[in-house]
Amino acid sequence: MWYVLTLVGVVQLVTRRRYLLPLWFAATAVMFPKPRFLMLVGAFVIAAVVFDWLARLEDRRIFADQNPRESALPLLLLALFASYGVVTGGLYAANYEPIPERPLQRLQQEPLPSYVNDEDLAAMWWARERTSADATFLVAGDPAEWFPVFTERTVIASP
Repeated sequence: MWYVLTLVGVVQLVTRRRYLLPLWFAATAVMFPKPRFLMLVGAFVIAAVVFDWLARLEDRRIFADQNPRESALPLLLLALFASYGVVTGGLYAANYEPIPERPLQRLQQEPLPSYVNDEDLAAMWWARERTSADATFLVAGDPAEWFPVFTERTVIASP
């Protein structure tokens, strides 16, 4: 569902000649094709389209002095989109797959993806054991977020 909304949003923005977000999404898809990076830009795309739509509804005065059923529809759709965003964001943060075999067991074992492999952990152990406590490191990639935690060393820059 998220991919469909994002692609519809990209098409909508391009047809309205608003190229910044579609270009940002395309560049992210080419340079960082992991879903966690695409979700961020895709959320901006969807939000831009939804708020454009709400502004057009306000311009048409759908919210003003009309049948309550007609004015409730846009609010209902907005609530639906907001609920969808909150639920899918929560499931993504919980590392929930679409149809897992045993979801509760998996969530208990790995509530958030760490993006750190065994080689990264070995390098962190080496840095902690073989360098002085005031050593400073430059770490790139996904392990940079965890490096200070596991090594108790300072990182100059990390993503």
